[in-house]
Amino acid sequence: MKYFIRTGAAIVMALFAILVLLPSKATGLGESGQPAHIAGWLYKTIENHIKEELAGPQKTVESVKVTLPERYIPPTEYDSMEISIPRQNRLGNRMFISVKFIKGSNIISRVNAMALVKVMIEVVVANRDLGAGAIVADADIRMKKQAIGSGFSNVITDSSMVIGKQVDRKIRAGSPFMKSSVSIPKLVRLGDVVTIVARSGQFTITTLGKARQNGDRGEWISIMNVTSKKIINAQVTGPRTVRVEF
Repeated sequence: MKYFIRTGAAIVMALFAILVLLPSKATGLGESGQPAHIAGWLYKTIENHIKEELAGPQKTVESVKVTLPERYIPPTEYDSMEISIPRQNRLGNRMFISVKFIKGSNIISRVNAMALVKVMIEVVVANRDLGAGAIVADADIRMKKQAIGSGFSNVITDSSMVIGKQVDRKIRAGSPFMKSSVSIPKLVRLGDVVTIVARSGQFTITTLGKARQNGDRGEWISIMNVTSKKIINAQVTGPRTVRVEF
């Protein structure tokens, strides 16, 4: 008798395993493993939300592919649905989306989705390799439409934001300019010939020096007097101008 019970239990477990492993179409699911009605509206709702979120001048969302947990079924009765895309959850061309279904003041269901997104955007790219400290000229840049991942909000799309700026770190030819890779040029740059204004009481003397480091207004930097070759510390007061006091 115990043999038949064990055999019957084994058969039931085997049948259960077969049902679980059956292809999704056999259980009335879509190709993604989701019920057809989910693929028909929830996917589309998330896709439209992503396109609206990423919409902007010079940007085109070429494709969005949304993936949901295989066995998730949303509620049929709810008052509202909240979709959010936390910025810290954007990795390359992948986005992780949070979806909440709300009824009254309660969240009755939530699910995390993932989307593969391809965004094309007109960006400013370097025409040639630009080293750190270089000042960007018009001939150094061009516009190019290319796919951008999660960093699209940091990419520069307006050439006027680049021309005349200082490169903070090396940019290779063909690479896009990022907002974090350029800055307003220093008033004094390494290697600049500067005017040294020396004051002592009512007397003022000027001479020339060579900057041994970058400096902004108010900063003290190392300067070499081009006549005496003496190294001094001087305070930046303006474009290629420093002062010392005796």
